[in-house]
Amino acid sequence: MFFDWETQSNADLTVTGTLKYVLDPSTRPLLLSWAIDDGAVKLWCPDLSNELTTEVWAYVYGRMDLHGPAPVEIEKLLMQPDGYVIAHNAGFDRAVWQQIATPDYGFPELRLEQVLDSQAQAQASNLPGALDFAGRALGLGTKTIGGKAIMKRFADRAQPLPGSRADIETLTANGRTREQAVATAIASWELYCDYAIQDTDLMREVWQCTRPLDGSEWQEYWVSERINDRGMLADLDVCAGAASYREQEAAHVIEQIKEITDGQIAGPTFTAQINDWIYERLPDDLAELMVKQRDDEGYVTRLTGDKNIMTRLLEEIQNSDSPPDDAVTDLIEVLQFGRSSSAVKFQKILDQAVDGRLGGSYVFNGAGQTGRFCLAEHSMVLVRNPVGIIEERVIEQVTPDDEVWDGGQWVMHEGVVFSGVKGVLEYDGVTATADHQVFVSEDEKISLLEAARRGSPIFKGTSPCTQYTKSLRPPVDATSE
Repeated sequence: MFFDWETQSNADLTVTGTLKYVLDPSTRPLLLSWAIDDGAVKLWCPDLSNELTTEVWAYVYGRMDLHGPAPVEIEKLLMQPDGYVIAHNAGFDRAVWQQIATPDYGFPELRLEQVLDSQAQAQASNLPGALDFAGRALGLGTKTIGGKAIMKRFADRAQPLPGSRADIETLTANGRTREQAVATAIASWELYCDYAIQDTDLMREVWQCTRPLDGSEWQEYWVSERINDRGMLADLDVCAGAASYREQEAAHVIEQIKEITDGQIAGPTFTAQINDWIYERLPDDLAELMVKQRDDEGYVTRLTGDKNIMTRLLEEIQNSDSPPDDAVTDLIEVLQFGRSSSAVKFQKILDQAVDGRLGGSYVFNGAGQTGRFCLAEHSMVLVRNPVGIIEERVIEQVTPDDEVWDGGQWVMHEGVVFSGVKGVLEYDGVTATADHQVFVSEDEKISLLEAARRGSPIFKGTSPCTQYTKSLRPPVDATSE
């Protein structure tokens, strides 16, 4: 059985994490879409007759295959020795089922060993984890426009449920007739139901298009989910102290940067402004260290302010015959020792911990296991060919005979792998999938998306060797001094 829960809560899932979200008293299942084998997708919802107006409930009732009691066919399926349920990112849907649907709505008990995850299977086939991106990569189409927005609207319990009496009153107070308000609510429910059906249909198609995992792989998946359910002990006192210190330090750093730059720069996340400010105040020989790219005429088109370059600048400034103003050194030092945002993890632990434990942290067949981190087409890669020549080459032209520079050493690889069409972002000179892992210091590696959110410069590693001859300076003019 393929299934997908849609829920409603006062809690924010992106903040609380799955377990705290499903344990929140305000969280409830609002819609279940399911399909057995190749059968039609069906819908279930709880009895909402006391919440929705008569007209809207009549529409919702008509769309449901069942409402109120749990579907009998699901109970029969789970009683079979070969009866399995499949969800995408099944840890969430299983938690909704076990923590809410079974105790509050009479759904049958769901054992972990009956749950399979279409996301884990898709990722094992080198597809993106997100269902819509996996579908696109397989040529299965895209989701309905407006679907995500309507899902967020229904998920927020702080807002009146579309079609509820409070919702109708709000719409009529804003100038709509009652008939118009009811029609608006029905249209919202129509899109909500259609989107849920579409999701389950797409999940089934992705499942059928990907390599089936064998029994041993699913055994490993169930072990990883037991670890997620048990969670890891966290020292919440340390986390609280670190989070508090980070807040105080962040405020202090902002004030320091404003003071040093006479208010020209508002904080440590304004990377481009910071790079320009420092570059303009450095002598030419030191400023060259920050140049990352020039155009054909030799003009600077891109600067870098990564931690490695800033460390080198501090060293060079101390030995320079014409050092810059003290303000430049002060700003670099503030950035070096005050820009790290790694302590944000402590706040996440505080937000998501339940009974002193952090659950759901292990992603089975995640990119760390499958190597699905992706650089975009045309990305420049530093390679050393079989005869020792070092050059930058676009990624699609890298061959298995080339060694690539990983920031610390030359490494062998198995060649470029096409991973389909995926969404990418560009940050600090790197264009890659959001989950592509990058170093922001010598020992901290995070996703490109997290680095962009923090405003942390990407740590580029050490220089491979002096054989690499691509110059950052324009060709020397023999007539100049």
